Amino acid sequence: MNELGCNYKEYNRLNKVRFKYFKKIYEIEESQKEIYDLLYLEDKKLVNDDKKRTIIKQLSSKISDLLPETYKLKSRMKELETICFKG
Repeated sequence: MNELGCNYKEYNRLNKVRFKYFKKIYEIEESQKEIYDLLYLEDKKLVNDDKKRTIIKQLSSKISDLLPETYKLKSRMKELETICFKG
């Protein structure tokens, strides 16, 4: 047991889930930033609008794929936090 009231195995599991969760959040934010850059910044000179649309669709699809995983990780993280911080 540690000072939080949970054993180290549970605490390590919680940290692994937290890491995966925040990694997914980072990927989503980076994809959103790329979309923003493509839409609003002039320094992204792409060959044509079709290519721009294709990239935006790919990034949007990536975000859509990441969201369910992120929700599952957040739910799991809350479960583990409840176990570890119930004290």
